[in-house]
Amino acid sequence: MCNTWDNRYTPRPGAQQVDQATGKIVLGPLGSLSSTLEYRAQSNTTQKPSSVITKPSDLADVSQCKIADAGPFGDISNNPQKHFVSGFPLYPERAVLSKSPTIQVIAIDFTDLQGSNSPADDLKETTAFVSDFYQKQSTNPIQVKWSIPKSYFRMPKSIADYDLSGDLFKGGFNPEKAFSYVREAINQVDASIDFTDASIIAVVVPPQVTRKQIGTFVAQAGEPSQAFRTNEKNIFNVLIMGGPAGEKSYELLNWTHETGHMFGLTDVRDTSDPTNQDSSDLGVFDLMNSMVAPELLAWQRFLLGVLNDDQVRCVASSSMTTHLLAPVERITTDTKMVVIPISKYKAIIVESRRNLGYDTSLGTLSEGAIVYTLDTTIPYRKSPLKIVSPTSATDLKWRRDSALKLNQSLTVWGYKITNIESGDFGDVVKVEKIG
Repeated sequence: MCNTWDNRYTPRPGAQQVDQATGKIVLGPLGSLSSTLEYRAQSNTTQKPSSVITKPSDLADVSQCKIADAGPFGDISNNPQKHFVSGFPLYPERAVLSKSPTIQVIAIDFTDLQGSNSPADDLKETTAFVSDFYQKQSTNPIQVKWSIPKSYFRMPKSIADYDLSGDLFKGGFNPEKAFSYVREAINQVDASIDFTDASIIAVVVPPQVTRKQIGTFVAQAGEPSQAFRTNEKNIFNVLIMGGPAGEKSYELLNWTHETGHMFGLTDVRDTSDPTNQDSSDLGVFDLMNSMVAPELLAWQRFLLGVLNDDQVRCVASSSMTTHLLAPVERITTDTKMVVIPISKYKAIIVESRRNLGYDTSLGTLSEGAIVYTLDTTIPYRKSPLKIVSPTSATDLKWRRDSALKLNQSLTVWGYKITNIESGDFGDVVKVEKIG
């Protein structure tokens, strides 16, 4: 709160300190577990690393580090899905982020609940945030484009008649009712909307719709037999807007997360029990896992085609190598990731993290080089990506002290990773084969 007598911010007893210049909470070493929409761009770097960096010509071709997804090869036991991947390639039904996809909005209202504004006005914050987020994840200029009708189309029934109140996280969600609702919405608009350019459909409703009326925000990334038909083409990627489940930051980040599924990204947390999901494999990192530090992992960007091949350092030999990594949050053409292929389906990955971009909830203990493993044989609903923590780490739930600081090292799958230099430029890591 701000005192009336001296205009200073004075937190309640026991609360976090407040920056008097900005009025924002001062983050401690572990940062904050609150989600935020704040974006912080990096000013020009003032430091330069002094380490000798291994030449690109001494590394393996990047093709050796495009780790295959085990699903299409039938190497995931009891694999229940063929729409999301954690390795290469993406399924062809998914929208291609690197090609600036178009989201066609189907804006509908109901006989008993009618929109009062234009859909574009109602969706203004959503479209701006989702587009901006994915643009900032990409090295090269891209767009997420939206095609929005001028007004809402009227559905022939009341909202209750569609029976969409089931909540996925509480039980009762019925996917067939949701998909029938989508098909009826398409029938209502198909004569008026040209879907030729669309690779994603978003069925949206007026903002006064509640969670009790539409209980689940659905991201349906269909398999080849699960298309939604329009007059122009079949579309496999559909977002179904639900009633709001949280505050503004949650809603916008949730829209962005669900849109990530349209591009082929899987949930990288344990969703075996939808009512009790577990993010501890990656902690706070990556929007497909957590909203705390939502900047996508370098591996996810590589998979989506928005991290260039020459930003990846592929280590396939037993020789000691050193690598300069720019913070993943910085928009740059500099190198952002080391990949060490272990087998057809497994790799060790290293990247650099800072309190930059959308990662403004990170504390100092989360800044540094993070190491994680990839295993694409891990089945759907379990995380194929797992943070590897140094022995000093104690936060095993949110992994906020898992970043390698200067002179810290860890060993995983026969390799030793050491942070040998750190600064505003990022981190320099040394990779050594051991044993």
